Amino acid sequence: MTLFNLYATAHEPPALTFGVVRGARDRSDPALAGHLRGLQGYVSNRGQRPMSARLMAVLRHVDRVKHHRSVEVADEEVDALIAWAHAANALVFCPDGTLRDPELQIVIAQDPTDEDPDAVVPYPAAAVARKARTMEQLAARDLTVPPVLPPVGAASEVTARAPDAIAARCAALFACALRAESVGAGEPIPSEELTTRLRIDAASLSPREAAFLAAAEPAKQDVVQHAWGYEAVAVLLWARGVLTTLPFPDAICDVPGVAQAMLGGEATAPARTHDELLDALDLHYRLHWISTEARVRGAGRPTGFDSGVVFERYRALNWLTGCDPGDWDDVDTPT
Repeated sequence: MTLFNLYATAHEPPALTFGVVRGARDRSDPALAGHLRGLQGYVSNRGQRPMSARLMAVLRHVDRVKHHRSVEVADEEVDALIAWAHAANALVFCPDGTLRDPELQIVIAQDPTDEDPDAVVPYPAAAVARKARTMEQLAARDLTVPPVLPPVGAASEVTARAPDAIAARCAALFACALRAESVGAGEPIPSEELTTRLRIDAASLSPREAAFLAAAEPAKQDVVQHAWGYEAVAVLLWARGVLTTLPFPDAICDVPGVAQAMLGGEATAPARTHDELLDALDLHYRLHWISTEARVRGAGRPTGFDSGVVFERYRALNWLTGCDPGDWDDVDTPT
């Protein structure tokens, strides 16, 4: 018998009908998050391993893991293990310290020369198809991204935020954006007025938002950062069906329109589906890569889209889809 640790991104992986289950947990177990951070530290050699497309894909997979299983498997049951890993979209950690794809080819090893060049971090077919559509959309605008950038995931992996949580996040972001805009104009609106009018519970504010609203004279950089919050509000209103479209990010949002929607708008369309949210996420992920690459190369801001708008939308979409399960202040924007 061999003990395997399985890391599945599917919400509902198939039942384990083989082997002996030694452990099973999902995101409801608070210890899983720490375990997954440890796994990311292991595969990246505590940050010492050079970043690559393969390592990034592994780290993103671990971010999306919904279920961890420890299973002892007999030699004659390996085919069943492989079939389960495919169905659950799982990576497999083996006793020799390697992380393997569903076909048990080595994706990550402590000695990189042991890794299989044909090993593939798994993605659902829907995610691969979404990436292809996004690439076509970008090519039509003469925007180029490397084909090795991974997909962002599939609807079968998404844990979308609850409607009440989205509404509360909208209000918090909007209050901070209004406060920032008023401070920047030299006519600051009292924070108490904003939180009362928008019926904001203190618990719905992130620590950074609470500190910003509490500051009598917030720092200039904080004012600028929170003023960009209108872009995130626009994404969340679109997700709720209050705004009917999410235009290509080549200009800032219609701030008066966002304000009107926040202060009196009702949903005019159904809430966006997981697939619609992921379509937007996949697009903004690749645009953010273009922006980041240009900055790293010292090439300035790329043309064809607004990098600031992309960043704010990308962050909001990562939060919306649960691709980053953290709280608002901790949401990552990886490339």
